[in-house]
Amino acid sequence: MEVPRVKTKRFNLAYGTRTVEFSLPWPNVVQPERPLGRLLPVDIEATLRSGLSHPRGDPGWTKRIKPGARVCLVCDDYTRPTPSARILLPLLDALNRKGIQDADMCILVAAGFHREMTAEELSGKYGPEICRRIRIVHHKAEAYDTDLLHLGRIGMAAVIDKAGMVLPVVMPGANEILEIPS
Repeated sequence: MEVPRVKTKRFNLAYGTRTVEFSLPWPNVVQPERPLGRLLPVDIEATLRSGLSHPRGDPGWTKRIKPGARVCLVCDDYTRPTPSARILLPLLDALNRKGIQDADMCILVAAGFHREMTAEELSGKYGPEICRRIRIVHHKAEAYDTDLLHLGRIGMAAVIDKAGMVLPVVMPGANEILEIPS
């Protein structure tokens, strides 16, 4: 008895920095999706510099950040294809021009329950220059009693990563000011 051949379709899928090739039985494919095309501006750095110089919606960010302030930049991890280095460099330059020193900034990797990024992944994601300049802190959702700050309940538990506590936070109704953890 001869086994009937099933028509298959080959696919190439961008995965991280490489392409994965695979085949699927064509009857199992409902609708192959295609990328929508170029999603980022041609010159992302120039677009960011322009947006930072002439922000829409919140023109006051440059007034709120004072020289000497501490800044925490929350960034995605290895599971997202965001061109973080290209986005962060113009932002870091703008913060430096506002009097914020590299030593007063940190990147909080919003990893959720993902594993920590390796040194190679950090360099690939944020670029070697940023890794040299800025302290990088991995969010550890499982470090509930050590790295997270419990703010109370707002229908559900309100918990934030201590690394993100860069300014005193006033909790309306809590009658206290939470100081920056050391």
